[in-house]
Amino acid sequence: MRFHPGMSYGLLRVPVSILTDEIVDLESLWGKEGRAMEQHLADAGLLQERAASIEAGIEPQSDETPVQRAALRIVANRRDASADELARHAGLSARHFRRLCVERTGVGPKMLCRVLRFRNAANQITAGPVRLSKGRPNATDD
Repeated sequence: MRFHPGMSYGLLRVPVSILTDEIVDLESLWGKEGRAMEQHLADAGLLQERAASIEAGIEPQSDETPVQRAALRIVANRRDASADELARHAGLSARHFRRLCVERTGVGPKMLCRVLRFRNAANQITAGPVRLSKGRPNATDD
């Protein structure tokens, strides 16, 4: 399962920093509820059934957090941003923002920018070459 940056915290209900670079079963995270989810996933045959089980078992957050807003800003701008700039955008001190960023994404703001920049580059590479025509990307010749 893949989440948008900063979005998994509210769904997983644990600090993401403890999950970074780890493989953790749901029972370890959620106890009996996690064990039940694992059983539902094991019983589901098709990928669509598994996805439906996951959607039924998680509750999305209703409000966007400061870390989510900052992550979305990085993605939207497709560029690196300073931790101070992101903290200001999130309405937090740089120190508090860094602490929240590690807790909610598993990495600090600088690493988050690097990861998102890398993902963007990888997505562009897999999307194929960009054709330029009349100075505009992906424009078609008439």
